[in-house]
Amino acid sequence: MPSIDFVRNLDEKSSLQQMRIGAGELEDRFRVWQRNHPNFLTPEIVDLLAVDGFVIEVSRGTDFQRNPIFAVTVARWVSGNDFTTQEHRFTELSRDPINREGNRRYTLSEQRQYAQKVRNRIRRLEEVAP
Repeated sequence: MPSIDFVRNLDEKSSLQQMRIGAGELEDRFRVWQRNHPNFLTPEIVDLLAVDGFVIEVSRGTDFQRNPIFAVTVARWVSGNDFTTQEHRFTELSRDPINREGNRRYTLSEQRQYAQKVRNRIRRLEEVAP
């Protein structure tokens, strides 16, 4: 497991690089990466939100009974067309298609609202970061 300082330095580097390329290009790069790394249950991108070196993806798929399901994934840009969904400070903000109790699916509207909350949280935390 990398040290906190190592992860912080990676996040700062991604943030600086992202400022140079812009949100639209970051989203385009994520689409390229996601084609080779699709979510197993929710492979179709519905929405993308880019903020400070991160992409928040709302994705769609179907469960085993062919019912629609939606998930939210937070990915950090590493470089080029390379992203990671693990070992960054916002990993825990990704949300599965089904609530923790396992008794209901999140709707597309709920996942979109959640994605906006995640983007706002990342913005607030980036503003106060040293």
